[in-house]
Amino acid sequence: MAASFLLVRFQQTGLVGAGHGFTPLAFSCSGGSWALAGGLEAKPEAAAKSTEAAVGGAASARAMFQKMNDSSNKGSGGAGGDAKKIDNSWKSHQALITSLQPFGAPVGSATFPKVTTTAMDGRLVTWTLAKTPVAASLGI
Repeated sequence: MAASFLLVRFQQTGLVGAGHGFTPLAFSCSGGSWALAGGLEAKPEAAAKSTEAAVGGAASARAMFQKMNDSSNKGSGGAGGDAKKIDNSWKSHQALITSLQPFGAPVGSATFPKVTTTAMDGRLVTWTLAKTPVAASLGI
């Protein structure tokens, strides 16, 4: 499968893109040069803590099964068995994004308040651009 990246132009100085990273990214143009502004989704503080600190039935059960899965897969991580696990559980999508569309404005409009994404995980997510961590970079 070839790598893909979807882009939607926002006003004259912004792009929103999505693909294999599970989170849409915003790009801004300043002085004719494009730069990554950041992701539309930021890792919440609570998700930054270890799963061992999670309390409650479902959270502790999930942590227990994750620990069992990690220990059963030990040594199968490629060279030396030291593969690092990436935690994407805090992200809205858990698989690659396959569609990115402007939302909430007439067709062909250069400005729109939202974008929608769908992914291989079956989820449809609506992103309100003004409420994202990169709103200021996009001039919203």
